[in-house]
Amino acid sequence: MSNTTLGAPADAATELTRVFRAACLRELTVLPTPVDGGETANITLSTVGPETALQLARLLRNALTRTHRVADALRDTFEGLGLDVPDVHVENDKVLLGSLSLSTADQLATLLGAHGERGLATDAEHVTGRLCAAFKTETGGVLRTEAVQSGGKTALLMKAIDVNTARHLLMSLQFGTLS
Repeated sequence: MSNTTLGAPADAATELTRVFRAACLRELTVLPTPVDGGETANITLSTVGPETALQLARLLRNALTRTHRVADALRDTFEGLGLDVPDVHVENDKVLLGSLSLSTADQLATLLGAHGERGLATDAEHVTGRLCAAFKTETGGVLRTEAVQSGGKTALLMKAIDVNTARHLLMSLQFGTLS
């Protein structure tokens, strides 16, 4: 998170909601509170001003700094490698990679040193097998996936990974396969 102040209370509410979710504080609801004229003046938590909300968000995010840094570095690394992995984020102090196309998942498997035939990106089971095996070899962690339909195409929804596993993934992608 940058040190700049967000421009509108609605932006502050969005940021605070993200941080509460990342910190497992789902029971806290954050809503912009409209005032006369339709402008948003406050954030409803127990009415908190936008600056206080941003301060609270910063304090909570400080507790999650390591996880956020790893998620940010993964996002940058994926982008640098030309992998379309736009949904990397933190939730419950874990890193979520989001949904990957079969083609992107197959490319990631190859970068992680996967064995087996590459290019069968239409076969979710084949791609999942390659990716999960290479992920385990490189990170020591288990990658759980779920095949989902999105826009008539199959994608792989990556389940949450802990920060240490995410860090091992990052190192493998940045410095080459460890195996």
